[in-house]
Amino acid sequence: MVLLKKCIIFALTLSLVLSAVTGAMAAFPTVKAPGSFEVDTIWSIDWDDPFYEFGINYNNNSDDFFAWGKYYLNDFTFADLFVGEDYFNLNGSYLFDNGFFIGGAFIDDNDQDCFIIAPGYRFSLGERSYVALGLNYFDYDDDEEFAFDINSKLYFDDARLIANLLIPEDSPIELYIEPTFKISEDVVVGGALGYLEDADEELAVAAGLTWQPENWIVDTILAFNYNHADAYYFKVGGLYTFNNQFGIGADISKLEDTDTEFALKFKYQFDEKSDLKFYYEFEAENLTLTYLSNF
Repeated sequence: MVLLKKCIIFALTLSLVLSAVTGAMAAFPTVKAPGSFEVDTIWSIDWDDPFYEFGINYNNNSDDFFAWGKYYLNDFTFADLFVGEDYFNLNGSYLFDNGFFIGGAFIDDNDQDCFIIAPGYRFSLGERSYVALGLNYFDYDDDEEFAFDINSKLYFDDARLIANLLIPEDSPIELYIEPTFKISEDVVVGGALGYLEDADEELAVAAGLTWQPENWIVDTILAFNYNHADAYYFKVGGLYTFNNQFGIGADISKLEDTDTEFALKFKYQFDEKSDLKFYYEFEAENLTLTYLSNF
């Protein structure tokens, strides 16, 4: 689905890396909490503090322009809006005190409408850890479908585990697992596995580390897709921060059978809670600019 691919483009999380390798790993859209746009620290065991973010993205090759706003309180209370010339995506969720939540989304892509409603219940397993069960109703033009959704996020002293399972009524089953481990004060290693039970039994795997010596942050990813594109993907990036405020760095990445991509990135922290990020990919001629504030 072109519509779903556009949703994935701005996720800017590890699932984006897997999607780049697989082409379109996800086959069934769901209502997911937004992540902030990051230019560093790909692998982490931390939890996300509440934030709001505004951003723009412009691609000179296609003249595509997108703007977005995000509000995130937790994984079940959030609002997320993307707007482009022929694209509109509004989704959100609210968690009640009794553990029930209700999520929903509306997407308009070139006059093709998509509507999702996703109620469920979150079982709390301590501070920030949970297992959530949901039932998604998906209406895309003349197509309707239900899906059972299991999402979990578990925190340990030096590790974090994310595991999601989606079981649609008539579409392929989707599985995503992401463990990360802090092996020293400066190093976090992680991996990810995405599985799509389609005709090709699609499987994508990724691994890497984030290393933070003194004022540096170094990120690496190596990923591979099996049975769909059979393509590898790698990325190495670094960011150096001056006086804990201004950071400058670069990334180099490559998806098999495509040109090597070089990117330049800047990050300016106004204070401990807010920052401005700039990211430019030279080969793709793609520019992203964001402002984020924690609260």
